[in-house]
Amino acid sequence: EHLDFVYVKLYDTLLEALDAVDTGVEMAPELLYRDTTGLSSRVGRLNPRWNEVDAPNPDERFMEASRICGEDFLSVLTKIVESDLPAQEFVEKAVLSRHEVDPSGEIISLHSGGLPWKGYLYELEKKHGVDPLIKFVLYTDQAGMWRVQAVTVEGKAFENRLGLP
Repeated sequence: EHLDFVYVKLYDTLLEALDAVDTGVEMAPELLYRDTTGLSSRVGRLNPRWNEVDAPNPDERFMEASRICGEDFLSVLTKIVESDLPAQEFVEKAVLSRHEVDPSGEIISLHSGGLPWKGYLYELEKKHGVDPLIKFVLYTDQAGMWRVQAVTVEGKAFENRLGLP
């Protein structure tokens, strides 16, 4: 299960975009701007320029490109394994124990500040057939103060399932 989570997250976070660039798939039908800071652009800048006088050693440039790709890959993988996976497990425990927080099952409690929970909550509600859906999340912020946040409708940034009174 952990391996599947890491694989899907790695694909969604890094590999899908690389594959799309490699196969010529645009991000959107009409781009508002071009992102030239990504991995493909950084590697592309290692290609010789049309007017470069001293031709670079292609093997050295290839090794530099390999190093950059490896660092990106390891950075993304490390975040997934050391942050995303534990966060997903933490949110899953909160979802499964939601009736201990409130008998309605519509409130979960997270005892760790800064935990990325939103994306995992929607996935876990589906996985565990949560009904009714969770409406509120109690959590501590970075300073240890308790907060309450309404859960948004999936795919909506500003529409809550149920607003705070």
